[in-house]
Amino acid sequence: MKPKKLKISCGAQAMVDFNRLVPFKGNPKDLHPEEAVKLRQEILTVGICKSWTVWKKDDSGRLVILDGEQRWKVVKQMIADGVIALKAGTELMIPVEMATPRHEEEAARMVLSLISQHGRLNKSKLAKFAGKAGLNMDKAQQVFSFVELDGERLDDDTKPTPPDTSGWKGAKVVECPACKVLSYQKNHQAAGEITKGDIWDEQPGNQ
Repeated sequence: MKPKKLKISCGAQAMVDFNRLVPFKGNPKDLHPEEAVKLRQEILTVGICKSWTVWKKDDSGRLVILDGEQRWKVVKQMIADGVIALKAGTELMIPVEMATPRHEEEAARMVLSLISQHGRLNKSKLAKFAGKAGLNMDKAQQVFSFVELDGERLDDDTKPTPPDTSGWKGAKVVECPACKVLSYQKNHQAAGEITKGDIWDEQPGNQ
């Protein structure tokens, strides 16, 4: 097959070098071989028609993929197979939207919210990943829509590991504007009651 130029057919907040992109460790979706073939054909036919959501986690220059990891896997393999044409010394620029989670836990919740249509949900990985997001499985299924789990409830009594709650007396619960998940606002000085509910069974100070 003659190598093809990857078509970009969408707008984006920024265009970044493909080599700067890295997957979010522990993403609970797997891409099965038959789905990879289908997605590969889709990309060859229409190109990149949806920008990927990424997060600048640190100053390393790398961008962590929050949404678009299955496409990233397929494009990476097509580059290795010589299916995508790249001139020597040139970069493959990918359209991205920049997300701004405050920390990894919030980023993990965004991944759960943004999980793409491609790939299959791995239940074991999901249970572990929910913990990374500070949620147990029951709460994760209440907050996020997992089509593959409709009608199912996973038996998982594991509670998320709560953060250090020292100095949290009087903390209020705030809602993340990006993923709509509730969390404690640390060092909140105003006294008051928890008015929006919480993501753990216990309130700060009662762990």
